Amino acid sequence: MKVLILTSSFARFPGDATAAHGNALYDLARELGEHIEATLLTHAGPGAPEREQLGGIEVRRIPPERPEAALHKAILGPDGPRVYRAASALRQAARELAPNHDLAHAYWVFPGGWAIRDLKMPRLMTLPGPDIHVFPKIPVLGAMIRRSVRSMDACVAVDPMGRDILRQLGAKRVEHIPSPIRLADFPVKPLTREPRFVYVGRLAKEKGVDVLLEALAVARRSRMDLKLEIVGDGPERSSLSSQVSSLGIADAVSFTGPLRRAEVSAAIAKARVLVLPSRREGLPSAALEALAIGRPVVASAVGGLPELLGTDKGITVPSESPGDLAAALLEASTRDWDTAILRGATEPFSVERAARAYVELYSSMLAGDGAHAR
Repeated sequence: MKVLILTSSFARFPGDATAAHGNALYDLARELGEHIEATLLTHAGPGAPEREQLGGIEVRRIPPERPEAALHKAILGPDGPRVYRAASALRQAARELAPNHDLAHAYWVFPGGWAIRDLKMPRLMTLPGPDIHVFPKIPVLGAMIRRSVRSMDACVAVDPMGRDILRQLGAKRVEHIPSPIRLADFPVKPLTREPRFVYVGRLAKEKGVDVLLEALAVARRSRMDLKLEIVGDGPERSSLSSQVSSLGIADAVSFTGPLRRAEVSAAIAKARVLVLPSRREGLPSAALEALAIGRPVVASAVGGLPELLGTDKGITVPSESPGDLAAALLEASTRDWDTAILRGATEPFSVERAARAYVELYSSMLAGDGAHAR
């Protein structure tokens, strides 16, 4: 079997500080390369090799580079023409390579799913959390998602709720394969007693960091020793810095900018709790990485987070509620957490298990098995 894989999110190198989903996909490709032969097409990027071999997978990075902004925003803004040029280059490369491959697998609806939709071969699409939980509600993207989902021979959701949404969108075959994590990269660390919180992710409006800052200011009325480290960068960096000053919490908040994977792991380990105050979300890699290290997660009750965290691996609160989030921060800073339980929650998400699931799915599709997932 030879698989053609397309993704708009792929690390330029291991531990790329600018890639979140991209690092997970890089790990998955390395693991898949131990089992299959494939060509992986992705966008060119600064500092990334044009071609790279990951076991049996040849990575080809196709120019032009995509915009740095999230594609769902860039496609509707002034960078729209640039997005389409980059997407069209991937689509053309896929069409040229398709005759030498047995199956096409797109990760993300756009441009991957859009690029393989008309290929005359079995087609599979993986839809990360935002593709399912967020984008169907956006008029242009929603229509694209519905068309792409219905055109695929199979679709994969990364969380159980997404699996149900895919069925509602009219997918022919639905599977659930969680987002992968290379557990060996995130060893368990002893839980600190210091009331330090960490946020890891893009500094974008949908991530709700402004709500977190308001919550921290409220929580510090009860505990002045609470600290927050913000890891990442994005368009909201300037306004968030101004908010920190206006709230009078500059002595409690630090911005690190983007960090490489080992540095992110160290930042999470130094904290007692990871906080993800997103307004909308799928199943973020940061939550899995924190649990693997042995850190609980305080998060908005959005996407796949409530099911992942339950009651013993973190606390979920309504989004857009600084008061509820402040109460959760205070509770999480003093509650006794079992690091073994936290780590155990990540076992189903191992990159080895995800790779095996994809290889089985590829084989099933090539054998003509149309059975639906359990």
